[in-house]
Amino acid sequence: MGSRREIDPDAGDVFEPCHYALVNCPRTEFEEKNFWVKDGHLQYGESQDQLSDFTSADYVLFSVAQSASRGDVRILPFYPLFEAAMKEASSSPETDSWERAKADLSTLYQLLILSPDLTPSHADALNDAYVSQLKLARKKVLQNATLGTQDDLSTAMKSRLRAAVEILDLD
Repeated sequence: MGSRREIDPDAGDVFEPCHYALVNCPRTEFEEKNFWVKDGHLQYGESQDQLSDFTSADYVLFSVAQSASRGDVRILPFYPLFEAAMKEASSSPETDSWERAKADLSTLYQLLILSPDLTPSHADALNDAYVSQLKLARKKVLQNATLGTQDDLSTAMKSRLRAAVEILDLD
């Protein structure tokens, strides 16, 4: 069994959520207009009042659904770069890890907007979410680094922490 449906938006075809049934019988044996889907089951009848489960032939019932965003971004090719950027953003504040995180983020944005797996609006939304997550990770790292009193910190450590905080002010 198989089915092929071509959709040409330039010709006015619309690709939208719907159900399909591949029925293993001659096309002339049943009226297409009498097939219905109710509660996820294929039904047959001349009206909604006269429906019964379709059991006259083998069939495959499937649907095309839509979602506002992808739920599988973790398996897309660009995701490891986001993880690398998060690792850098959450690394020790006295290294240049924040600069590496921002460089990774810049490259990541390029991959997002060029990805054939994302729409432009989804790429932008993902980028915004990733930027927020990196900033939050960096903020937490800086907070954790300043646990304890200022008297507990050596002069060298205080200098490094000030330098790390200045990085946050970079554009």
